[in-house]
Amino acid sequence: MQMLVSASELPTIFTMADSTPQSTQTYTGTCLCGSISLVLTLPYDLHAKPQGHICHCINCRKFSGSATGLACLMLPTSQVQLHDPEGKLKTFIDTKSRSGRTVGRSFCGECGSPVGGPTRTEPSLSVIALGLFDEVPKPVFECFSAQKVDWAKSSVEASKQYEYVDEIEQYMVGVFAGTGY
Repeated sequence: MQMLVSASELPTIFTMADSTPQSTQTYTGTCLCGSISLVLTLPYDLHAKPQGHICHCINCRKFSGSATGLACLMLPTSQVQLHDPEGKLKTFIDTKSRSGRTVGRSFCGECGSPVGGPTRTEPSLSVIALGLFDEVPKPVFECFSAQKVDWAKSSVEASKQYEYVDEIEQYMVGVFAGTGY
């Protein structure tokens, strides 16, 4: 039996490491063929604690080609630099998401790797595919967990499984508001 929690419980899983960063760290990830790269400039160590989430919605599973979902990180768009010198980035406009929202699913047109980018409803936030990076942090939470395949083991405790990512996006806008990120 899966437990789903409400948006009112979100503050217990998101904490900013330090609202006044002393230094930044840079992480670079690439698609499989290397045509597209993402550079993250973060005020914290990406691997020091769990980061990001796994989306188990059917559309993310199909987009990623994985039965266990797509590992993503939501962060301020200002912390993401996309490099696509050959113009390989393509975007599929998914109008059939479970949330009812239109989702732009960006990927490399050469090798097919999911990439990510700014959300359509909140452009100040980007969702990036963590599979682009050689090291992937353990996720903080899972969303659309009711659609997770039965045999998949959860990577987080039941109290951190959510049904809708919309709740999380709105919460994240509040988390980053006024932090300078």
